[in-house]
Amino acid sequence: MSDKPEKIQNNVFLLPHVWDASLLYSLADIAVARGGASTLAELGSLGIPSVVVPWREASDDHQFSNASIFTAENAAVIWDEKRNLTDFENKLAKVYKIYQDPSVKNNIRLYNSANRTCESFWLALSLKIERSAFFGSGQEHKS
Repeated sequence: MSDKPEKIQNNVFLLPHVWDASLLYSLADIAVARGGASTLAELGSLGIPSVVVPWREASDDHQFSNASIFTAENAAVIWDEKRNLTDFENKLAKVYKIYQDPSVKNNIRLYNSANRTCESFWLALSLKIERSAFFGSGQEHKS
């Protein structure tokens, strides 16, 4: 990551943190990303082959768990940043081969369990908001 956009090679950029990554995703052939749930849900829904680098200091090592589930259902591999750069190059080459293989690209699942999890969460949240709005409007709640 960089404080400002930095061109490393003709087609490789280091970018600062951005909240709306939709433009970046639209340009990406492959991605190298952390293992946060939202990031992986976005990559999975867009079918972007990825090298996932879980942040191992995350509470309960949940990014590694996210990455494990994600790689089981998507065109992705996990790389542990404590490994050497040769191992990273091998993982990147593996994902690049996936990207180049038309039979794999055509079979990438655009919806996966990460998306169903997010969908279930938002459904539960919207029902709670609707219930709060109804009971907060002067109606008595009877259990």
